[in-house]
Amino acid sequence: ITGDLIRDLGIMNLVEVFRLVPGMTVNYVGSNIPVTSYHGTVHYEQRRIQVQVDGRTAYRANLSQVEWNTMPVPLELIERIEVSRGPNSAAYGINAFLATINIITRAPEDTAGVELRAVSGSRGYGRVFGSVGAGDADNAWRLAYEKRKSDGFDEQVDFDAGDAIKPFNNGYDINTFIYDSTLTFNPTYNLDLRAGVVDGIDENDNIKFGKQGIGEHPNAIVDDYYLQSRLNVSTSDRHFFHLQASFQNYKRRQRWTTCIKNEDFIDILNGND
Repeated sequence: ITGDLIRDLGIMNLVEVFRLVPGMTVNYVGSNIPVTSYHGTVHYEQRRIQVQVDGRTAYRANLSQVEWNTMPVPLELIERIEVSRGPNSAAYGINAFLATINIITRAPEDTAGVELRAVSGSRGYGRVFGSVGAGDADNAWRLAYEKRKSDGFDEQVDFDAGDAIKPFNNGYDINTFIYDSTLTFNPTYNLDLRAGVVDGIDENDNIKFGKQGIGEHPNAIVDDYYLQSRLNVSTSDRHFFHLQASFQNYKRRQRWTTCIKNEDFIDILNGND
């Protein structure tokens, strides 16, 4: 899937791209968590599909999930997305059982200059993107920023309050800062350096998140960053290999107060459900 096609179609969220792939399902679980799967069920734990960004895994092994809302991939920077359907565990690891998604971003030398873009839509959707970069035969760099936000779904039914219609707190407000550069030593060797920071809020509604008297929305505070380097070696016009190393920090904080009802507390002490 080429980046030009994604931008020409006006796709607003990265996960929506995979509706273009035959056999893939895109949906939401827990009301506001986007997931995609190939010939499989849409579930919280996305344990059967590998997702990579420039060869760096985006799959969170400790949580068995892929965070599509906070993934540091602006749509304007996508060169292409390669989807390999079917088992690819031998090439991409144990999670590549159903399919593999590899998101490849544009080289810094292809985005030299200044680019600005702003998009808005219904349900409080908004996205602002800006990038600046320059390059020559020996060095190319790019600094990019993206802010994307959404209010999520408008309303929900609270079955514990007599089917009352209430506002839904299930949007997001994410900021992404990205730096990419390429250093060319000679026609045989060049070095890619990448770094990114993601911060913001991924909303969680107190009605859907849990019971026991949660008094405020347990929104997740996002604080991620990554570092990546890759040495590319071209041995001929038809053969090449690369050595890659990356480090990622994935951090979520959720804080809220709760007040357990007296009757619920007695049931807990008595071992009742």
